[in-house]
Amino acid sequence: MHEAVEVAEKQILETSLQSCGPTVGERQEVADLLGISLATLYNKMKKYNIK
Repeated sequence: MHEAVEVAEKQILETSLQSCGPTVGERQEVADLLGISLATLYNKMKKYNIK
């Protein structure tokens, strides 16, 4: 079950990030949309090796 959650989380992150640009302001919008902090977004991007 834990693995399925991680797969879904990675897909959500990738989809959300594709719609924004690389600036911190645009990534902050993604974090806000997902209800997480910018630091958490960056930590999850690192965890899933998302650039």
